[in-house]
Amino acid sequence: MLAGVYPLITAILSAVFPLTEDREIRQRTLVMAPLMVSIMICSFVSRNGL
Repeated sequence: MLAGVYPLITAILSAVFPLTEDREIRQRTLVMAPLMVSIMICSFVSRNGL
Protein backbone atom coordinates (compact mmCIF):
# COMPACT_ATOMS: atom_id res chain seq x y z
CA MET A 1 0.00 0.00 0.00
CA LEU A 2 2.77 2.43 0.90
CA ALA A 3 4.49 1.77 -2.40
CA GLY A 4 1.39 3.01 -4.21
CA VAL A 5 0.58 5.95 -1.94
CA TYR A 6 4.06 7.47 -1.74
CA PRO A 7 4.34 8.26 -5.49
CA LEU A 8 0.78 9.60 -5.47
CA ILE A 9 1.51 11.98 -2.60
CA THR A 10 4.78 13.06 -4.21
CA ALA A 11 3.04 13.79 -7.51
CA ILE A 12 0.26 15.78 -5.85
CA LEU A 13 2.75 17.75 -3.77
CA SER A 14 4.78 18.53 -6.89
CA ALA A 15 1.66 19.84 -8.61
CA VAL A 16 0.15 21.72 -5.65
CA PHE A 17 3.18 23.38 -4.05
CA PRO A 18 4.09 25.70 -6.94
CA LEU A 19 0.48 26.92 -7.04
CA THR A 20 0.32 27.48 -3.28
CA GLU A 21 3.82 28.62 -2.35
CA ASP A 22 2.51 31.71 -0.54
CA ARG A 23 0.21 29.60 1.69
CA GLU A 24 0.86 27.92 5.02
CA ILE A 25 1.36 24.16 5.21
CA ARG A 26 -2.13 23.68 6.69
CA GLN A 27 -3.69 25.39 3.68
CA ARG A 28 -1.59 23.32 1.28
CA THR A 29 -2.69 20.08 2.88
CA LEU A 30 -6.29 21.30 2.80
CA VAL A 31 -5.95 21.40 -0.99
CA MET A 32 -3.94 18.19 -1.25
CA ALA A 33 -5.98 15.87 0.99
CA PRO A 34 -9.23 15.85 -1.05
CA LEU A 35 -7.24 15.29 -4.25
CA MET A 36 -5.37 12.38 -2.72
CA VAL A 37 -8.48 10.75 -1.25
CA SER A 38 -10.43 11.14 -4.51
CA ILE A 39 -7.67 9.55 -6.56
CA MET A 40 -7.27 6.69 -4.08
CA ILE A 41 -11.02 6.00 -4.00
CA CYS A 42 -11.31 6.09 -7.79
CA SER A 43 -8.37 3.72 -8.04
CA PHE A 44 -9.87 1.35 -5.48
CA VAL A 45 -13.29 1.37 -7.13
CA SER A 46 -11.89 0.74 -10.60
CA ARG A 47 -9.78 -2.19 -9.35
CA ASN A 48 -12.54 -3.85 -7.37
CA GLY A 49 -15.41 -3.14 -9.73
CA LEU A 50 -17.62 -1.49 -7.13
